[in-house]
Amino acid sequence: MRDNHQWNKKQLEQLRELLSVSLTDGEAEQETGPSERNRGKLGHELFKSDKHSNKSPLLGYGPISLGSIPSALNTQPAMLRTFRENNPVLNLSRIYWKPGSGVSPLTSIECRKTDEQRRTLLHDTLQHWIRFADEHQIWWCLSYGSLIGSLRDGNIIPYDSDMDIFILGSQESKLRHLATNRWWIRRGKFNLITRPGPFCSRGPGERANCYGIKVAKLSDMCAFCGPFARVFMDYGKYIDLFSIHLELHTNKEGKPVKFGFVLEGQTDRNLVEWPLLIPLSRCQILGLEVPCPQQSHRLLEKLYGTDWRKPRRVCNGLTGEWEGI
Repeated sequence: MRDNHQWNKKQLEQLRELLSVSLTDGEAEQETGPSERNRGKLGHELFKSDKHSNKSPLLGYGPISLGSIPSALNTQPAMLRTFRENNPVLNLSRIYWKPGSGVSPLTSIECRKTDEQRRTLLHDTLQHWIRFADEHQIWWCLSYGSLIGSLRDGNIIPYDSDMDIFILGSQESKLRHLATNRWWIRRGKFNLITRPGPFCSRGPGERANCYGIKVAKLSDMCAFCGPFARVFMDYGKYIDLFSIHLELHTNKEGKPVKFGFVLEGQTDRNLVEWPLLIPLSRCQILGLEVPCPQQSHRLLEKLYGTDWRKPRRVCNGLTGEWEGI
């Protein structure tokens, strides 16, 4: 492989270790040097060492920074505040109002939004997750609809009932070990449960209900098999954890041509280019600072198209009802 691609021994060792641990549960010794971003790396930087001068990095990129475990989130002032102090009001942003209705802000009828009790539980669950992930060194970031809501107005989508985050597929075994036994689920306490088998969508798959009994369908909120895991403090009010997996794609000759992430459940197996995700940036939701993909806008365009900024439903201020677009 080294002869074919003219990579030196050091680069091959880095590539092999990176792929074997897939952003890794284990600790890898890190090189030190002026180009290192911090000591919290999840893995090495690929192609950091000198190469043959006539060769370019993979896909024309420079050193691949894998980013770090989200840190310092647990010390933000918002972690000491309640939901009412952090995010007491959910006013509909202009983007959620039906355009051209001629209704003034003073006379319009606001559509029904996610109720305060649910938002409070999501906020409190997110606070617990931030502490949990920090304690156990879990890599994560906001994803899907929660990421959209954060970028729109720093809040959840007003008609959304849950939240979504990405975790690394390489950390699934760690999360299974840390998971709550279904028999010991307690309301008002932080619970983490994982699916019993591989990914499935809405069809048949390995499922277990909140009592740990195998079931054939989504009989309760615990019988999921799409997300890898759920965290919650009360039934029906949860944050879904979706796995992403590191992959290196090659051409017919076996030469690496693309390096990135596959989102679990994506049937086309298209890679998401790594610069869209890492190193992580910061954003806000429910008054809390959270990690987000490096290029969130581009990632959402890849997932939902260029119209992701437009809500699927808007509020008709004349009727007070949500309408599909």
